[in-house]
Amino acid sequence: MKSAITLALLLSIPAVARADWHEAHGHEGHHHQVGGVHGAQPPPPRYEAPPPAPSPRHHWIPGYWAWRNNAHVWVEGAWVIPPEGYVWEPARWENVNGEWVFFDGHWRPVDQPDPQVAYQPPPPPVNEVVVETAPPPPIEEIQPPMPFVNAFWVPGHWSWNGGRYVWLTGRWTARPAGMVWETARWERRPDGHWGWRAGYWRR
Repeated sequence: MKSAITLALLLSIPAVARADWHEAHGHEGHHHQVGGVHGAQPPPPRYEAPPPAPSPRHHWIPGYWAWRNNAHVWVEGAWVIPPEGYVWEPARWENVNGEWVFFDGHWRPVDQPDPQVAYQPPPPPVNEVVVETAPPPPIEEIQPPMPFVNAFWVPGHWSWNGGRYVWLTGRWTARPAGMVWETARWERRPDGHWGWRAGYWRR
């Protein structure tokens, strides 16, 4: 039986597919950079008192000021279950050459790719994931340097997690012999909702 997940997306994660990009420098731990959008200096962060975690597996994503329609909008924090093998990079604002640039929060792979091991995506959910509202436009990622010869880039995508869309960054991986990658995607259904199709290797 398919489960329909109703989207009540507060103010949602902002779409940050823009032409302005900035390579982060001096930010230890930021292993993967995603696109940035120019805006005005953000207000001070709001204080949030997280409610009790729904389970020990949940991770708190703090709220932040996003830039939407030429104005700052506060996106509230939320408890979410981390995707397997990913760690959260919080959203942030940076002053870049006198201009304020917003970088969206995202999940990034925690492990370095092994040239002998191909990435194996988690199994698809038992029940189909169906959301009422379209995902934001894809983020144009800045790929890290290729870690080894003939490494293959698995593109990032929007994932549904904890009542909101969150971005899972792409990754380098070895390619299984004779296999090609079917990119993860959201598909519009006849009823107007959006269904999730996980990425996978095929011959």
